[in-house]
Amino acid sequence: MISRRVGKKHLCLSVKGALKQVPNNSKYSFANHDDGRPMTNKELRVYLAKADFEGKLVLPMGECDNFDDQYGCRGHDITLLVHDYEFEEGNG
Repeated sequence: MISRRVGKKHLCLSVKGALKQVPNNSKYSFANHDDGRPMTNKELRVYLAKADFEGKLVLPMGECDNFDDQYGCRGHDITLLVHDYEFEEGNG
């Protein structure tokens, strides 16, 4: 068996960039509350403004256990196990 280390990254959202892009007049935004209900754009703008006030530069897009609100996902080392396959004549 062979093991190989690979890197894994997650996406993040720029707080200032999102504040510039979220319109004031649309009823629903692209974000949801923690319980799954859709946020209005007004609620999203308040959420982003609070994050900006707290000094956060980026927010995670999904679950990440190694996230930094200044730089985003710091990466994850994952070891993949690769099996050696034996090929018989005629199997490839």
